[in-house]
Amino acid sequence: MKNPSGEIIPQLVFINYKRPLYDSMRKIKSSHECVKMMHDLDIIDRVDYKECFWVILLNRASCVLGVSKISEGSDVGTVANPKEIVQLALLSHATVVILVHNHPSGSKKPSVQDTYLTKAIQKTLDLFQIDLLDHIVITTEDHFSFSDEGILG
Repeated sequence: MKNPSGEIIPQLVFINYKRPLYDSMRKIKSSHECVKMMHDLDIIDRVDYKECFWVILLNRASCVLGVSKISEGSDVGTVANPKEIVQLALLSHATVVILVHNHPSGSKKPSVQDTYLTKAIQKTLDLFQIDLLDHIVITTEDHFSFSDEGILG
């Protein structure tokens, strides 16, 4: 947008936030409920094909504000950017985040890179007072929860 003299006028950007009705929001209280929700979203048919990374955004009452796929890689890995995760959390007004990714190999055991990335994302979220509740590795048959295993502190 330009004024009459040709100078560019900055435009105002508005962020509108309106949460869904509380009673209609899905609540997640455990890793099993989280995995069930991911199954309900029909991603289970693709977990053996390519590695993907999702973020689940929640409020303090553990109600789901949204689910977003952060990345899709190959059969051997994918990349998740902590900055993008923080941006989504801030824009959705989330106070709690759950990370989920799959292992097409079928192994639910997290890699060294998975653990390193989890800690890096947790430190980044801490700067904004956003809690990392869990990081879950899913396979067709099972899952691994960083929180259930006491890895997140």
